[in-house]
Amino acid sequence: MGNELTWVTFLSLAADFAMIIVTIVYVVFTWHLVKITKQSFQCQLVPLIGIEIHKIVVGPPFGPKRRQMSVALSLSNVGNAPAINVLIDSEFDFRYSMISGSSTIPQRFEPMAVAFIPQGGTKSGPQVYQSYGNAFVSSLLDEAREAHRLNAHRIATNPSQEPYKMSRLKVFAYYRNAVGQYFKSCYSCEVGIFNSKDIEKDKFDLSIIYVPRPEFYAIPIQESEMLKELAERNSRRELCGW
Repeated sequence: MGNELTWVTFLSLAADFAMIIVTIVYVVFTWHLVKITKQSFQCQLVPLIGIEIHKIVVGPPFGPKRRQMSVALSLSNVGNAPAINVLIDSEFDFRYSMISGSSTIPQRFEPMAVAFIPQGGTKSGPQVYQSYGNAFVSSLLDEAREAHRLNAHRIATNPSQEPYKMSRLKVFAYYRNAVGQYFKSCYSCEVGIFNSKDIEKDKFDLSIIYVPRPEFYAIPIQESEMLKELAERNSRRELCGW
């Protein structure tokens, strides 16, 4: 009789254990199914912000040693859903100059913000302008002088050598869709000053260099990664000057 009770107890425990395993498998499977369904739904709502740079202008001096540079651009949503809470940011990579030990200088203000860009919509003007301050402009002119010096030496000694480049501009757009999936677009290009005499002018434009070609990409991004990138640039904005 005792052995029979022990055997029944064992079968009952085994059945309970099997039920727990089945429940765990069901929960995991359901969670995985919900995740796939959510991802599939998110993938159906994909805004895609294209970035176009129209003009880069170094303005005339004003006040004591103050000078600014502005980047005029436009954003176009070529995706299949609205882009929400669009943040626009940018930075320059110097090749021959540094400010306080850094060769990558972000724009002087925190990212410009656009509440939304509808599917097929475009934003331009002051709402998305990028601005750079006096410390940046001073180093940019040093960068241009050095690039011209190196290229003058190259032409005199080895004209077949690849030309020396100046600086690289990167423009970023961060945005999300209606269900909270975040995205990042990035447009980067080489910039230069073709005429060395322009450097001494009160006001002049920078040129976009198309060899090598500008680059563009758009990718999904986690909100935490976006915030980390913005915080890193925010910590260095004072390098740009005013």
